[in-house]
Amino acid sequence: FGHKTCELFGGAMPVGYSPTGWGQPSQMPQIWKGFGIDSASCYRGIATHVVPAEFLWEAPDGSTVLGLRFGTHPRYGFGIYVYRPVVLGRKIYRSDADQDTGMTWTQANFPFHTCDEDSYKSDYFELQPVVRYDKSKIAETMRLFIEEQLTSAATPHINAIHGFDSGFPNPYELQLVLDTAKEFEYEIFVSTLPDYVQAVKSELKNPKKVIGELRYPVKDGLYTQTFGVMVSSGIPIKKKNFLVEWELQKWAEPFATIAWTLSKDYPASFLEKAWKFLFQAHPHDTIGGCATNRVFTDTMYRLNQCEDIAKNILRESFKHIVLQINNPDLKGKEAALVVFNNLPFSRSELVSAVVDFDQNPDFQDVRIIDSKGREIEHALEYVDEEKIPFYHPFDRLLSFSATRVKIHFLAENIPAFGYRTFKVTPYTFKELGYSFRPVRGERREFRSLVTGVNTMENEHLKVKINPDGTLDVTDKKNGITYKNMHYFEDVGECGNAWIHAMPTFDKVITSLGHPAQISKIMDTPLKASFKIELVMRLPEFYDPFRERRSDHLRDFPIVSIVTLTKNARRVDIQTTIDNTVKDHRFRAMFPTHLKTSVSHAESIFDVIERPIKLPECKDWVEPQPMTTPQVSFADVSNGKVGVAIINEGLKEYEVVDTPERTIALTLMRGFEMKSFSRVDRKDPDPEPNGRQNLGVHRYRYAIYPHKGDWRTGEVFKEAYIHNSRLRAVECGGQKGTLPKDCSFMEITPADLIISAVKQSEDGNALIVRFFNPTDETATGSIRFFKPLAEAILVNLLEEPLEQLRLNDEHTVILKVPKKKIMTVKLILRE
Repeated sequence: FGHKTCELFGGAMPVGYSPTGWGQPSQMPQIWKGFGIDSASCYRGIATHVVPAEFLWEAPDGSTVLGLRFGTHPRYGFGIYVYRPVVLGRKIYRSDADQDTGMTWTQANFPFHTCDEDSYKSDYFELQPVVRYDKSKIAETMRLFIEEQLTSAATPHINAIHGFDSGFPNPYELQLVLDTAKEFEYEIFVSTLPDYVQAVKSELKNPKKVIGELRYPVKDGLYTQTFGVMVSSGIPIKKKNFLVEWELQKWAEPFATIAWTLSKDYPASFLEKAWKFLFQAHPHDTIGGCATNRVFTDTMYRLNQCEDIAKNILRESFKHIVLQINNPDLKGKEAALVVFNNLPFSRSELVSAVVDFDQNPDFQDVRIIDSKGREIEHALEYVDEEKIPFYHPFDRLLSFSATRVKIHFLAENIPAFGYRTFKVTPYTFKELGYSFRPVRGERREFRSLVTGVNTMENEHLKVKINPDGTLDVTDKKNGITYKNMHYFEDVGECGNAWIHAMPTFDKVITSLGHPAQISKIMDTPLKASFKIELVMRLPEFYDPFRERRSDHLRDFPIVSIVTLTKNARRVDIQTTIDNTVKDHRFRAMFPTHLKTSVSHAESIFDVIERPIKLPECKDWVEPQPMTTPQVSFADVSNGKVGVAIINEGLKEYEVVDTPERTIALTLMRGFEMKSFSRVDRKDPDPEPNGRQNLGVHRYRYAIYPHKGDWRTGEVFKEAYIHNSRLRAVECGGQKGTLPKDCSFMEITPADLIISAVKQSEDGNALIVRFFNPTDETATGSIRFFKPLAEAILVNLLEEPLEQLRLNDEHTVILKVPKKKIMTVKLILRE
C-alpha cells in the first residue's frame, strides 16, 4: 500500500523511515530489505551509549541495513539549536534547562483562544506570528549544534533534522540555510534522505553492529527515550486491534483467496478498504494509547469498520465454498455442519456451535455424524426458542422460528487449512425411544472431567482450584505441579501513557488468601468449567499531595471462568473485571518456580529471548523497564519443562526476578491522561478518565505447561490454536465438486508459522507468506489442493527471486533458513 500510494506522487524514496516507533522489532532489517530498502532511520530504542549515530543493524536471519539515529537530539536537533534561537528569538540551547517552551500574553503578537464554558479547554493560537530573525546568532548556535552532533557521529555528514509536532514550514527556513552556509565553515545545504544515506555510505568505515530488537533505554539526552511501557497504555485499543488484525489477516483474506481459486471474484476493493481502516488505527500515539479520548473513540470506530468488512468477506467466502461441497444425502430436518480450520496443519479439538432447527417443543437432543458415518460424542449446553431474521434474496425479510441449541463436540482431524463436514439431526424424546420427556441433560453415564471437589482432569492436565481461587496445575506427562497460579496483583500508578511509576508510599495488594466463591458451571465428558468470583478492596485513587493512594477503598469484582476440555493441553481462562478505581496497574500472576535466567516471547516474525535480571540503571534518564512486549505468548523454561502464558491481545508481560519466576500478565493500567498537545502536560484532557479504563473489561488467556523449551513444546502452535478457534457453518446440502472433507493447503513442518495468504498484486497467482522463528533451517513443503504450474520465491514487493522445485503438481519443496521470512508465489495450472 505504501509503494502504491507513493506512485501517485511520483514514486517511493528507497529509504526506511520509522523515527517515532516505541523501539524497533528484531526483524525490521529483514522487512526493509524485503522491500528493496537498505537503510533505516529511527531513534527510539537505540541510545547513544550503544552505537554511534550511524551503525549497522542486523536482523536474526543475517539481513543488514544501515541504521541512522539522527544524532543526539533526533528529529528536533537543528530546530532546537539553530532555528528557534535565530528565527523565533528563543533562548540559545546549551542544556535541557534552555528549552524555552513558555509563552505569555504579552509575548504573543495576536493570541486567539475560544473561552466560553464549553470550549475554554482548547489550545491557544498565534494568528499573526512575528519572526525575530537574528543572523548574529547563527555562528554560536551552529557551533553548539555541530559539537553536540559530532559526539556520536561516525562520519562527517550531519543530518540537521528540523521537525516539531504540529509545526508548519516557515518561509525563513530557506533563508536560514543560505545564511548559515555563508557564516559557517561547514558545507551546509538542503538535501534529501536518499542523498544523505548515500553520503553516509560513502564515508562509513567499519561501522559498529547491533543485532536484533532495538529497545535500549537512554542513559542521558533528550527526546530519545524508548518509552517501552507504552505497551500497557490503552490496552482496550491494543486488544481490539489484535482481534481485528487476526480476523482480517488470518481468516478473511486467506479464505477470500481460496474462494477465488474456486471461481469467486476476489474482493480486492473491500480488502483494501479494510486494510486502510486498520492502517488508520496505527499512528504511533494512536495505537500506543497515548492520544486524547476523541482519538481513542475514532480509532475504535475504524477498527470496528475493518472488523465488519473482514467478517462479511469471510462469510461470503464460506457461502461460496459450502455451495460447492458434495453433500446431497441430507434429508428433511438434517443439517450440515461445516467446521473450518484456518491453520496449515490438521487439528483435533472441541468445537462449540449454536445450531438451529425448525421449532419443536418436543426437541430432546441431536446426533452428530461425521463424513465417515461415525457418531460423534457431544454435549448440550442449552436449548432455547428463538425468532431469527431470515434473508431471502427475492422476498421481504422473513422470520425463522427455531429451536436453538448450543452444542459441544470433539471435532477430530479437521484438515489443514480446510474443513470437515458433519451431519446434525435433531430428535424428539419419542424418536429417542422415551414414552415421556426425560429431564434434558440428565446423566446416563458418569464420565466427567470433574474428578473431585473443585478439581478437573483430562488426559494431560489436572487442575485443582484452591480456596483463594488460585490454581494448582499438574502436567501429568512431565510429572510437575505448578502451584498457586493465577492470582492477581494490584499496585498504584502515578505515571502516564509513556512511563509506569508507582507512588512513593505504596503497597502491593494481591488476591492471595482472599476467599473466593467457586461454583461449577459445566460438567460433561467433553468440557468442564468453574466460575471463580473474587472481590478485592482497592484504593479509590492516587493522591499526589500525600504521594500515596487513597485510604478509601472500593470493591473491585473479578470473575474468572476456568475451563478444561477433553484432550486439551492447556487451561483456558476468561476473566472479567469491573474497574471501579483509578490510578493503578492490575496483573494476573503465574508462579512457575523454574530455574532459568531468560524468558522467551513471540515478537514480530520472531521469538525473542530476554534476560530476566535487569542491568544496573541508576541515575539513567530512562531505566530499563521491568516489563517487556509480546504478541501471543510469553514462556519460561528450564530446558526440561516449561510454562507458556498464551494471551489474546495483551501486549505486556514480566518475568519477576525472584525464585518463583512468576510470569506477570498486565490486564490493565489506569492513569490520568494528560493532553499531548500541552507542553507542560499539566492540564488534563477534557475527559480525564479515558485512560483510567473504568468499567467492565474481558480478557482471554491460557496456561500451557509443556516439555522442553518453547520450540520442543510447540508453544507457537498452541498459541495460534488458542487464538484461532475453529469456525462452524450450518447449511443445507446439494451436489458439488468439493469433497465433504478437504485440505486446501498444508505447510510442513510445524516450525513454519503462516503469516499471509492472499492474491498476488498482479491478480494472477496466490501469495503464501510464512516464517521460521527457530535457530535452525527448516526443510518442508507446501501442499496445495489444486495443481500448480510453478512456484516462485519472491520478495515483499512480490518481485521474483528464484524458481522453487515442485515435488509433484501439488507440492512445493521448501528449505527455510533460521529466522527467515519467506514469500512464495503459487501459479495455478490452467
